[in-house]
Amino acid sequence: MKVLFDGFWWHSGPPSGRTVLRETVRAWRRAYPDDALTLAVPRRDLSVADIPAGVAVIGTMMNLHPLVNGIELARLSREFDAVVAQNFAPWTGRSAVFIHDALFKSHPEWFTRSERLYLAPIPAMARRAAVVLTSSSAEAARIRHEIPKTGPVVATGLGLATELANTPSEEPADLGLKRGRFLLSVGRLNIRKNLERTIESSLESGVVTADCPLIIVGGEDGRGERSVDAPAGAVRFVGHRSNAQLRWLYENCALFLFLSLDEGFGLPPVEAHEFGAPVIVSDIPATRESLDGMDGVTFVNPLNGRQLSEQIASKITADRVTKTPTDPAAAWNECVRTIRDALHAARQR
Repeated sequence: MKVLFDGFWWHSGPPSGRTVLRETVRAWRRAYPDDALTLAVPRRDLSVADIPAGVAVIGTMMNLHPLVNGIELARLSREFDAVVAQNFAPWTGRSAVFIHDALFKSHPEWFTRSERLYLAPIPAMARRAAVVLTSSSAEAARIRHEIPKTGPVVATGLGLATELANTPSEEPADLGLKRGRFLLSVGRLNIRKNLERTIESSLESGVVTADCPLIIVGGEDGRGERSVDAPAGAVRFVGHRSNAQLRWLYENCALFLFLSLDEGFGLPPVEAHEFGAPVIVSDIPATRESLDGMDGVTFVNPLNGRQLSEQIASKITADRVTKTPTDPAAAWNECVRTIRDALHAARQR
């Protein structure tokens, strides 16, 4: 099978999109070594793209992702059995497009005007794909509802990032944290992540102080919230961190908070649980799908500040989670098998 991958985010891009792209290509190469894989990256990134052995690479010329996929990948698709794209399907050719979520349709108020304009072509382009992919069954249901008249919508699942799973942890010395004496939240900083209520509830719980701070990892992205006043040192925004430092934070936090209003999948609480953190997480369909029944996981209403405060106060002394480490390679191999089977099924229709 000859497959062309949309590599627009291979070198740089949103963390979730970059992870899905890199892990999919590597797993496909590992699981199906006889398939011929080609990665289409922006020409400016050809010299720094770090292409896996055995994967061919070509450069694309356009600067906007929808145009690259809609026009350039469509033209290139004639030479391949299938194209695997992210968010924007090629206008012609057999393709599978991975749509991370359709929240821009169900909750447009969470997005800036420029974000909505950027995402606006997704529905029309999705209808040109042979199959639509997404990470969870919950998100597949949303896409079927919000973007009707597409082809099959298939949930692939996700795995942990291999680099995060395999890297030795490294204490972030610049933060001066004490093991077990901080709370942690991870994710892009925007209105959907519900950080305003997370901070307020953490402070109202009486747990978060300068000596036991709430550490928030992630960069600003999209529509933000108003800032919340907090005592000096009690709430600390520490930006992006390396995989090694992120793993240390997961392994040593007293409690992990993920109170997002909605998600297509929600990988950070899965990562935190993998590394032993007790987790308080929003009771939304995607997190129920990935974490229901897991030891050390507490589901809460992300809009109920009082419940959040009470749970933070009661769970701060929870024991670390003991579990057998999962194999990220196996999860990504299964993800690739699902994609490949969906493309084969599309060829037979």
